[in-house]
Amino acid sequence: MVVLLVFTVYGCATPALWKATNPNEYVAVSANDISEADLNSNSIAYHKDENSGVYYIEKDNLAKLKDYTIRVFATPITVAVDAGLSIIVVGVLGVIWIMNDEVDKEMKEKQKKRDQCAFDPDCPYDENGLYRY
Repeated sequence: MVVLLVFTVYGCATPALWKATNPNEYVAVSANDISEADLNSNSIAYHKDENSGVYYIEKDNLAKLKDYTIRVFATPITVAVDAGLSIIVVGVLGVIWIMNDEVDKEMKEKQKKRDQCAFDPDCPYDENGLYRY
């Protein structure tokens, strides 16, 4: 049952894909890896976070094109994966529900036979609801 819950909650491949390939997201680069002079000399748009020492650099057009291309070609696959996981979860839950329903019917039938034979010494069923003969 826990596995089904995990598939349901974490089986969202499409939103994960879109979050990972967000063309409008800035790239975080540590101030240790690049200098402000390098960014200015290459005319790269950025924002600096003074508190953490990180430059947030805007993606160039090639990186944005790559993100959009991945989205276009991978989204149908992730939608199919998400739908498949949902179908599996619903199917397994349906099978579990049917099995529980059958067990309940069987238990009710045995109880009915026990109740029927509670005061009848000639009853053909024993205390477990099975035929004596």
